[in-house]
Amino acid sequence: MAEAFDISVRTLHLAHAGTGATVGRWIRERRLKACNRDLSRAHGGTTVTDVAFRWGFSNMGHFSTAFKQAFGVTPSSVLLQGQHSRTGTDNG
Repeated sequence: MAEAFDISVRTLHLAHAGTGATVGRWIRERRLKACNRDLSRAHGGTTVTDVAFRWGFSNMGHFSTAFKQAFGVTPSSVLLQGQHSRTGTDNG
């Protein structure tokens, strides 16, 4: 990320110092939000694993735990809810 903005890693960390979150945490939160969005919009045979891998999560246990901590629901429930909403079969 520092390279992309042509700044030093130290400058990147200092820029995030006032936010209360580390750069790594900020990146992980962005990736989790992207996963949540993609799961809620997934079509056809898309799986939780597909989405997690697409956003750089290689350990499904870690991903599921982080996702549930962030959003209060499991990734699979978001996937199913999104699919039901699009097909009109949501009974809840």
